Amino acid sequence: MPEHFFACRVRPGSGLQLPSNSRRQLHVKLRLTHAALSKPDSAARLSIALRGKRRWVLCTLGPRCEQSSVGLTIDESDLATLEVDGGGSVDVCGCWVKVGLQANSEEEEEDGLQSEGEESGGGSGK
Repeated sequence: MPEHFFACRVRPGSGLQLPSNSRRQLHVKLRLTHAALSKPDSAARLSIALRGKRRWVLCTLGPRCEQSSVGLTIDESDLATLEVDGGGSVDVCGCWVKVGLQANSEEEEEDGLQSEGEESGGGSGK
């Protein structure tokens, strides 16, 4: 499955509940990758609340730091809400990803390397 782009704008004082896996496909999660101030002369703190409980700060943005990498993968069962404190809105982007895709790719690469090594090793033993 190819990755599908996701973007939203979170305004101060109003939480934005992140969508769950609307595609109803197994093993698909939402990966948030970047956050940026909507207006560069403002300041804001982006945080996330999971299941309405504990809140974690993802990044603090301001005039000297207008954008940030986020790198957070959210399971659809997390019921996550993004919140912004401060004077500016924050644009957040990411993508829907298939879980386990990267791990499988690494395993395939390792298998390929082992196969090449076995072939080389077999040729030198003759």
